[in-house]
Order: sequence, then C-alpha cells, then structure tokens
Amino acid sequence: MFPLIAHCVSRLDEHLERTTAKDGIIDTKETMAYFTIDVIALTAFATDVNSNHEDRSKPSPFVFHGLNIFKFDPFKMMVAFSMPRFICDLLNVHHLFPNESFQFFVDLTSKIVEERKVKPAKKNSDLIQMMIDSFTYEEDLENDTYDSLTASMDVDDGMFVLALFICLI
Repeated sequence: MFPLIAHCVSRLDEHLERTTAKDGIIDTKETMAYFTIDVIALTAFATDVNSNHEDRSKPSPFVFHGLNIFKFDPFKMMVAFSMPRFICDLLNVHHLFPNESFQFFVDLTSKIVEERKVKPAKKNSDLIQMMIDSFTYEEDLENDTYDSLTASMDVDDGMFVLALFICLI
C-alpha cells in the first residue's frame, strides 16, 4: 500500500505547488481533508478520485459522501448510545452514519466485490482485496478441507462495509 500512499502524496505536492504559485493561499483543512479522502479511496477501494484537482465546485460522488460520512446526527448518536437495541430498531437507527452516504459506500463496496468476482485475474493491493482474499467459510474450517479454502463474498454487504469502516477508523 505504500506506493498507493506515495502516489497520493505526489498529487498533494503537485496541488500545493500549483496553489502556492497561483495565489499563495492554501486552505489547509480542506486540502488535507481531500488528501485523506484520496488516500482512503485508493488504499481501501482502489479508486483514484484525485480530489485535490483545480475545480472543486463539482466534487465526485466519492468525495461528497466521503466528506459527509462523518457528519453525525446528534439524535442518532443519543439514541444509539443510550437506548436498547430494540428501541434503536423501532426508531430505524442502525448506525451513526448519514443513511445516504452509508448506502453509497455499501453500494460501492458491493459493486467492487462483484466486479472482482467476475474478473478475478486483476489483483489489486487495496483493503477490499485483502478482505476478499482472507474470507473463508466456517464449514470449510470445520471440515478440515484447508486445501480447498477460497475467497468468496456471500456475506451480508452491510457487514462487509462495517468491517471496512472499522478498519479505516
């Protein structure tokens, strides 16, 4: 993954060079947020978004939802941390993330996994690929058929995305 991060750093360096040459003013918080999204997109999803480009007026969906995913609703947080599970289910609070952004990442992860099932020849060195490669069925372990262990993704997509978010946080 180091080459992927180095690629993001070189793009950040190019962005800083362009910005300082143009007007010399850098919005550090915004620039580093976009850099963080670039690193997460490339190392976790093998998606090159280049969010530190010139035109930020129309960000890509990945950048939009990447920035939005950590804007927590205080009501959801209060319910999730203070109420029993059945009340959370009644109030439709299943996670702390904004529903639209969370669903975007669920759909994106599902699509990436499905594409990699169809075209397994191309190996990516991202977090999703590592998780796919390490996944095994429990019955394979119980039956001592260790030589037939293969990677597959027939688990709940939401659980896969949650595992990915846990790794990223």
